[in-house]
Amino acid sequence: MNRIRPTTNEIPQNLALPEDYKLGSGDNLIVNLWGKVEQEYNLTVDRQGAVFIPKIGEVAVWGLTLQQAEKRLREKLGTGFSDFQMTLSLGKLKSIQVFVFGEVKFPGSYSVNSLSTMFSALYLAGGPSERGSLRRIKLIRSGVETASIDLYQFLLFGKNVAGVSLQSGDVVFVDVVGKRVKVEGAIKRPAIYEILGTESI
Repeated sequence: MNRIRPTTNEIPQNLALPEDYKLGSGDNLIVNLWGKVEQEYNLTVDRQGAVFIPKIGEVAVWGLTLQQAEKRLREKLGTGFSDFQMTLSLGKLKSIQVFVFGEVKFPGSYSVNSLSTMFSALYLAGGPSERGSLRRIKLIRSGVETASIDLYQFLLFGKNVAGVSLQSGDVVFVDVVGKRVKVEGAIKRPAIYEILGTESI
């Protein structure tokens, strides 16, 4: 049976927002006001990094955390309204473009949400192919290798080694599989294992 290529819609969207998450073009902000004024604003950060609020004008939020943006929006709204309470939440996340190359089943370019990780990108690319390494997966950013993950740490021990956040333009590269050894007999996990140069029997 042929494997169906995953889509970006299969990646969970209800991920916890890191406190240091920076707003950018395409992020969707939901502003709720109550008190002397009852109002809800559904705002999208434009390419200039600002949102437009009717009767208030443009407010620059690019590069701010959600907490910083809330403070700035509260100050701006205070010039037009008085005696109000406010909440700010993040709606739809901006999309970023990443690339997955090397020994994967579906190499190419992918549009993912801005909370996506190396694991998300590998999932969309179908994971390493039969020739692909599970132990040497690199993150290349601006032409420089910035991270390397070993999926054995996740598959065998449950460690979240692939949770490295991605940025637009990142490349996830899967190397060719290294040396392998077959382990069988009276053991808990008989299988063919990929070994690294520093590992012994």
